[in-house]
Amino acid sequence: MPNDPNAIKADSRFSKPPAAVGGGGAPDAVLYWNSVLLEVHRRDFTFADAAGLDESDAPIDRQSLSPEQGGPTKTSRAFAMVQLAVYDAALAGTPALGSPYVTRPIAAPTAGASVEAAIGSAAATVIASLWVNDGAYIASKLAEWVDLMAGAGIAPAAVALGSAYGREIALNLINERTMDGSEKRDVYAPLGVRGTHRADPFAPTQPFLGAAWGNVKKFDKGGGPAVMLVPPLGAAIPGAYLKEKGWAAELRQTRIKGGIPVTEGCARVREETTIGTFWGYDGVRGLGVPPRLYNQCLQTISKSLPLTQNQNAVMFALCNMAMADGGITTWKEKYTYHVARPVIGIREEDISFGPGAKGKPLPNVELGDPFWAPLGAPQTNDKGVSRTPPFPAYPSGHATFGTACFGMVDLYLKSIGKSQKEIDALTFDFTSDEFDGRNKDADGSTRVRHVRQLTLKDAIRENSDSRIYLGVHWPMDARE
Repeated sequence: MPNDPNAIKADSRFSKPPAAVGGGGAPDAVLYWNSVLLEVHRRDFTFADAAGLDESDAPIDRQSLSPEQGGPTKTSRAFAMVQLAVYDAALAGTPALGSPYVTRPIAAPTAGASVEAAIGSAAATVIASLWVNDGAYIASKLAEWVDLMAGAGIAPAAVALGSAYGREIALNLINERTMDGSEKRDVYAPLGVRGTHRADPFAPTQPFLGAAWGNVKKFDKGGGPAVMLVPPLGAAIPGAYLKEKGWAAELRQTRIKGGIPVTEGCARVREETTIGTFWGYDGVRGLGVPPRLYNQCLQTISKSLPLTQNQNAVMFALCNMAMADGGITTWKEKYTYHVARPVIGIREEDISFGPGAKGKPLPNVELGDPFWAPLGAPQTNDKGVSRTPPFPAYPSGHATFGTACFGMVDLYLKSIGKSQKEIDALTFDFTSDEFDGRNKDADGSTRVRHVRQLTLKDAIRENSDSRIYLGVHWPMDARE
């Protein structure tokens, strides 16, 4: 095995030499363009950096006040579009390995066309259509890719044919996703009902992100059964979950596990605080949002299994499509049940606090706390105070995205012949950008580098639980 801090450690059945090249001797095109995608997203979150350097101390060639593909909703859609274009470019001409995703039939590529060129052209075209501010960087990576193909001995004529084919695929997919509902503006007014979502008191001017996202057209075309919405604790009426039998346990666990260290009765240990931060990626500068984190994990898994270029094309497309559709369904639920974040719910548990407050002899000091503050989403590379994401709690977007991604890896590895025992034994060492030894904590100190060894099940569990340890979610949010 290579001496790689992000290498997978597994039994000999997973220990083949890494697949360093794609067809024709070029580097794996799927991994290369996924890396470009993740860097473009990271750069999208170096907004308002007037100093002229981003968080990696590299010069940036544009300034922006906000991300072009902001929030996990828009990001998951964008990632799915890119990886599906890559999938079509890689496999549309080989129906035995997979079928095209797009609705309009795609003709087989012209004989002699380079698959690597098709993948690069498809990916670059879609990325450039979504992140227009980074056009110069994307063009530079495409030029680099052309040089790499030349160095691998791929003929210019094959590159030209493949590039034309990839661009056709990209434009086809862009056309299909135009006016898919993602263009609709968010319009939301808090319900004013106890237990329902309102702005974080630490960020009272925060927006309400994704209020219309539940109506975006999904990517899945399989025609399978619809995902059923499940009300919080079985209570479909907004705020009614407060009267359900399991509510006291939800409140108690979040209060003692998710509060700031001085919280009375705080029971979060150091390992749990580490987990909370490790899986953060809460839209901060230089890191972006969760889909980038999960794609970094996919890169780690792929490189060390190893997977072939075609296998990567399928796995990255499936995982990103699952995350995008998971996001659409999750945001539909969020704005159906309007569940308050813990910073609201814990402060207003006693009826004498919050909207429609009524007198009561004493607040319930065991379960509620009008002064409670969450540990909060990590303010990496910022000096802000702890805060809560700007959308309702239930269900957890982090838990949905992560479980969709890692669950799809499990399913895909089964489809290529891996047994459940092999998959469960698979472990990978991963370094989150939250703990990469470069990015900074809110106090200005550089966080120490930290590596976690994970199985797919570990990753699903830690990623979901991390939101409780930050105090931004209830256990039921992750469970659902």
